[in-house]
Amino acid sequence: MNVTRISPLRRTKRLLVLCAVAVAGSLLLGQSAIGTSHPEISPQALNLLIESNQAPVVLDVRSEEEFRSGHIPGAVNLPVTQMPGRIDDLTTYRDREIVVHCEMGPRAGMASWMLKRSGYENLVELKGHMRAWRNAGLPTEK
Repeated sequence: MNVTRISPLRRTKRLLVLCAVAVAGSLLLGQSAIGTSHPEISPQALNLLIESNQAPVVLDVRSEEEFRSGHIPGAVNLPVTQMPGRIDDLTTYRDREIVVHCEMGPRAGMASWMLKRSGYENLVELKGHMRAWRNAGLPTEK
């Protein structure tokens, strides 16, 4: 029996291509990658939760460089490109609400799709993503 092994890098690339196809298909159908209707939270509402110490997990799926240049206070960074190999890093948050965001939306859609496929149910998108957060003049940390 001839068994072909796929390297982890190649497996990651395949998964990212599948994610991109799923997100593109969802966008063409006018649906979110999370589902046909998904909850969103405005930057202002999320900021109020953060200020009142009732913040959900804020998952920033932008690159490490983007995250270091300024992020939502208390956010956790897991770049979408690293998610296939590191999604288990988030298991402590499985039962909590997770607000997923990137700069403008596409990467958050891919990340949400991967999380949903891994059993995460309580997912919310930040309306307008990091761009809207900054445009609203809300605080960031480095």
